[in-house]
Amino acid sequence: MDQNLHVVFGTGPLGKWTARELVRLGRKVRVINRSGKADGLPEGVEIIASDAYDLTKNIEITRGATTIYQCAQPHYYEWVDKFLPLQTAILEAAATNGAKLIVGDNLYMYGDPHGVIMREDSPLAPNSKKGKVRAEMAQQILSAHASGKVRAVIGRASDFFGPEDTGLTSYAILPALKGKPVNLLGRVDQPHTFTYVADFGRLLATLGTRDEALGQVWFAPSNAPITQAQL
Repeated sequence: MDQNLHVVFGTGPLGKWTARELVRLGRKVRVINRSGKADGLPEGVEIIASDAYDLTKNIEITRGATTIYQCAQPHYYEWVDKFLPLQTAILEAAATNGAKLIVGDNLYMYGDPHGVIMREDSPLAPNSKKGKVRAEMAQQILSAHASGKVRAVIGRASDFFGPEDTGLTSYAILPALKGKPVNLLGRVDQPHTFTYVADFGRLLATLGTRDEALGQVWFAPSNAPITQAQL
C-alpha cells in the first residue's frame, strides 16, 4: 500500500465511493464524519469523529496527509449560511498542512443553460441563492490555487444516483423495483443528465492522484441525457 495519507471529509455516497476508489488504487485512507461510524467501507479505512467546521481539529486530523477530499456538506436548507464556512475550514487546514485539496461540486453555479450543453468552462450565471453560494465557493478554491495558497482541483457532477443515494435512488429506483409508487421532482419528460455516484467518486480519486489535473474544473463521466421517466 502507498503510505501517503488521503483524508476524505464526509461519508455520504460521494465520500464513500471516493474512499473505495482510493483503496482500490492502493492508497491509505482516513474518513471524517460527525459520528466516527460508517458502514460499507473497505477494511483498513480509518474513521474519525470530528466537527469539520473546527479549523483546529481539521489541521490536527489532516496533519501528514498528502491529499484532502471535500465531500461533506451541511443540510440542504443550511447551504446559504453554512456551506462556505465549512469549506473554508477544510481549505485552511489543507493550506496549513501543505496538502492537495480535491473538491466535490455540482452544477448549480451555471444557472439556466437555455438549451446549451454545459461544459467545464461554461459561463457562471447562477440564478438561485444556492447557485450563488456554489459559485462563490468555487471561486474561493480556484483563487486559492491561483495564488499558490493551496494546490486544488474541482470535480463536478449532475444529480447522482446509485448505491446509498438517498435521493433519486431511494425515492424512485428502489420503490420501482418493489412495485411501489415512485416520487420524482419536476417534469418527467425533460431530458437530464444523471451521474452514477461511483463514477463521481472515481473522478475525485483520479483527480487526487494525478497532479496534472490541478487548478482546473473536471466533469464526472456521465450517461447521455434521458428523461426521469426513461430512467
